Amino acid sequence: MNLHNRSLKVDLIEFNFASETDVLLMYKRVKNLGELAGMSIYDQLRFTTAVTEMIRICCLLFGTGHSIFYIDKQCIEIELRVNIEGPIDRIKLEAEMGRSAALENHLNISQLTDAFQVDIEGTIMKIVLAKRINAQKAFFRDTINKWNTILGNIVIVSPYEEIKKSNIELLKLYEGLKRNE
Repeated sequence: MNLHNRSLKVDLIEFNFASETDVLLMYKRVKNLGELAGMSIYDQLRFTTAVTEMIRICCLLFGTGHSIFYIDKQCIEIELRVNIEGPIDRIKLEAEMGRSAALENHLNISQLTDAFQVDIEGTIMKIVLAKRINAQKAFFRDTINKWNTILGNIVIVSPYEEIKKSNIELLKLYEGLKRNE
């Protein structure tokens, strides 16, 4: 399931999330990370969709959570952690697990990512999503530090502008696919 070679895995950056604004910020961070790592626009959008949808669900169900971005020469991995210590959280989780299977089927999260896993360790639910990247890119410490700076300085733009930008990218992708036919 895990695409990483643990000895080469690098912690890139960590963020907390608790609101729709955080979901938008995470969308931008994941998309930018995919771009920096050399993912195609198509793969960026697929992975970004999967990650931000899982973050949105965590915000709705548990209110808050924590994300950790990892990278190595093979893939980007994003780990989401939420606390499920209370009985209400357990009930919500059990109720949502039935919906999660339907949600995964609906969104095809496992098809949008190269790895998707949900584990519960004590009172922590851990969700791991990973996507393969271009192995030709070299990830030196300077590169990682630069990426941390870029990802840490992302500012929120109106949702309208984000949707407009995504639609333009999708149209470009569609036109490219249409030309290849």
